[in-house]
Amino acid sequence: MGTGAIGGIGRYERLLTAALEDLQGRDLLRFDALWRRAHPAYLVPGAGKEAAGDPVLAPVPLRRFVPAFLRALRRVEPDVVLFLHANLAQLAPLARTFGRCPHIVSTYGEEVWRRLSPGKRLALRQATQVWSISRFTAEEMSAAQAVAPDGIRVIPLALEPDWLRLGGEASLRPEGGDRRAPRLLSVSRLVPEARDKGIDRVLRSLPAALVDAPDLRYRIVGDGADRAYLEEVARQSGVDSRVTFTGAVTHAQLLDEYRSCDVFVLPSEREGFGLVFVEAMAFAKPVVARRAAAAAEVVVHGETGTLIDGDADLAPAILELARDPGRARALGEAGRRRVEETYAFERFVADVHAALSSTLTTHRSRAVRP
Repeated sequence: MGTGAIGGIGRYERLLTAALEDLQGRDLLRFDALWRRAHPAYLVPGAGKEAAGDPVLAPVPLRRFVPAFLRALRRVEPDVVLFLHANLAQLAPLARTFGRCPHIVSTYGEEVWRRLSPGKRLALRQATQVWSISRFTAEEMSAAQAVAPDGIRVIPLALEPDWLRLGGEASLRPEGGDRRAPRLLSVSRLVPEARDKGIDRVLRSLPAALVDAPDLRYRIVGDGADRAYLEEVARQSGVDSRVTFTGAVTHAQLLDEYRSCDVFVLPSEREGFGLVFVEAMAFAKPVVARRAAAAAEVVVHGETGTLIDGDADLAPAILELARDPGRARALGEAGRRRVEETYAFERFVADVHAALSSTLTTHRSRAVRP
């Protein structure tokens, strides 16, 4: 059961559905999907504005969703129900009562970092498994919702199948060759609630970086209500001539932005996972991120990028990579290998299959206990 959500959660739901479809295609399971609403078109690569601000979509009231859920339980007779958001997990008693089956709750990030309602917390604690996209989210959820750590299974996110193929076509500037200006890139929604992504802090750090790298350029991909605020920060910092706000871009344009950048930077303070870091690494780009939340699980300091501890570290980290293409190349290539080994779609599919198998094994062993 999914929400048809916008933004990162919507993308995660589509990724998980693709994994289930892959397993079904290999006759390893059968599944039916039930959504509260359709996912917005822009989440489908090539179908719309990929890096835009989220559209406003009216949610379907849960009370209208309950009859459809009950009909699905009778029609499918599932072995397990997978809720793709903690908000939907409040329907878990119906799965147990009418479906007589275990349930899994998949969690993404901020929605479980703060104390939930009693019904949702109980559904998390009664789940046979709770899935988390990162160790950070697992720890935050365990503390906030009193979910036993041994009941949480971490299944890191992955890239959709085409990302690695397309990323393999990219390369960094040839060492000692192309002398064009080094380019920084950030990709984010530009909305007030995403201000902790740190784009304003990058803008404020640019004057110090430009002292030693005067040809540096910075491109910001994304759009939203905070764009005017960030443009003003650029003007006040005296770097507006070095900064390009692309606005919303198509999927193809987003890939081109990754191909043409030299360093990806996003010093986010509260990243539930950080899929944009993986996207950049798939294109063999080094990453500058903050040593906070789940970012340190994705970006390996000194191996695939640079983790900073505070704003004072931003300019030196950017300068190191902008002025040393060889160093940037080595980190980017290591990042590409890390994506191939850890964040490939095939790994995600295998993790999902193992988790589902484990859930059924656990449920059956509990059912036969005296």
